[in-house]
Amino acid sequence: PMSEKMRGAIFNALGDIEGLSLLDAFGGSGALAFEANSRGIDKITVVEMEKSAYQTIVNNAQTLGITSSITIVRANVMSWTKRNQENKFDIVFCDPPYDKILYKSLLELAKTVKKNGIIVYSMPVDNDFKLSDNEFEKLSYKQYAGGTLAFYRRIS
Repeated sequence: PMSEKMRGAIFNALGDIEGLSLLDAFGGSGALAFEANSRGIDKITVVEMEKSAYQTIVNNAQTLGITSSITIVRANVMSWTKRNQENKFDIVFCDPPYDKILYKSLLELAKTVKKNGIIVYSMPVDNDFKLSDNEFEKLSYKQYAGGTLAFYRRIS
């Protein structure tokens, strides 16, 4: 799971996100989506494949009373992305399980970012993944004890 320090760094870097749309591509516990909602995002889609994690996100969204602000999908994120190519988001979070990173899916997820939108990747420290300079501007790349955060803005 992403550390609390890394989650905090993401939201500090993003600043004011109120009213934007969000895709949390690897939902996990839902912590990123719930934090985004608490900061004013009310159009959230969370994709999570693992059954118990998906159910945890659903239960927590119900407990928090935010089911009208969040769409929770149990699916493989690659399959979901291919079926929902028309969906574009202001912010996309990609925090894949570090032991199962498929770089092709990370590239596909970049296609879901609106022009001038931000995609945030949480990756292992020793990764060499990057997006095309023709389509994305690298905003920030920070290493933490638990991984690396890379922020990109879509420019085309």
